[in-house]
Amino acid sequence: MDSLHELLLAEHDKVLQQIDVLEKRIKAAPEGKLYISKYKGKSIFRRYDSKRKKTTYLPKSNISVIKGLAQKMHDVACLKFAKQRLKAINRFLKTDSESSYLEIYENLPDEFKNFTAPLAKSMEYKINEWVSKGYAKMRPVENGFKTLKGDTVRSKSEKLIADLLYMLGVPYRYEMRLDMGDGTIVYPDFTIYDVRNNRLVYYEHFGMMDDLHYVNNAIRKHNEYLKHGLGNDLIITFESSQKPLDLEAVEAQVKKYALAKSATN
Repeated sequence: MDSLHELLLAEHDKVLQQIDVLEKRIKAAPEGKLYISKYKGKSIFRRYDSKRKKTTYLPKSNISVIKGLAQKMHDVACLKFAKQRLKAINRFLKTDSESSYLEIYENLPDEFKNFTAPLAKSMEYKINEWVSKGYAKMRPVENGFKTLKGDTVRSKSEKLIADLLYMLGVPYRYEMRLDMGDGTIVYPDFTIYDVRNNRLVYYEHFGMMDDLHYVNNAIRKHNEYLKHGLGNDLIITFESSQKPLDLEAVEAQVKKYALAKSATN
């Protein structure tokens, strides 16, 4: 769920758009102001022209002007309310409570921070908390490849991917257990923490696409993600003997979760 700050930023943009639409409609509306009175039970429409300081009768045959002035009256009232709403939103955003909570924690002496749990967690705090926390893994890797982060992975391609994630500043865990809730358990190659949206993204690299048995297992694993509603939380890359790993393609997939600059440039 979005924070109050994010919701208000979205509402801020929405109100700005509404103000723009209202101002354009008012500018294009007929001159004057619409008045209505009753005579023998019938509605009489009149237009007051402030420039000429004159009131004129509007017959119902002039319906386009009546509609335009009625819409203008509505839009002027809505514009006034929208500007008041925008002012209130801006006032809150200047003293956003979550930012203030973060500032209180950040201003503490470092010695105090070690014994303090912040009310509102910064992006850096969330990342450090997630990365440092232990997790259930797949079986230990023997005779693997050491990554820059210090993990041992099973293939050269996984090392290249892991090192790219590390250099980009993408928080990840290697082969973390994922329980899908119905007894199905998988171990994604990489689990990425999308800190901006506070969610997990699963990265599978299928690197032996020449092997039919491997391909069938890859399809089965992919289908498990889809069946459990994780298709939008999944990154997949492929590799074969004829088509080796393309790191630029990998970066294109993961850079949205990066906290650093491009690592392949």
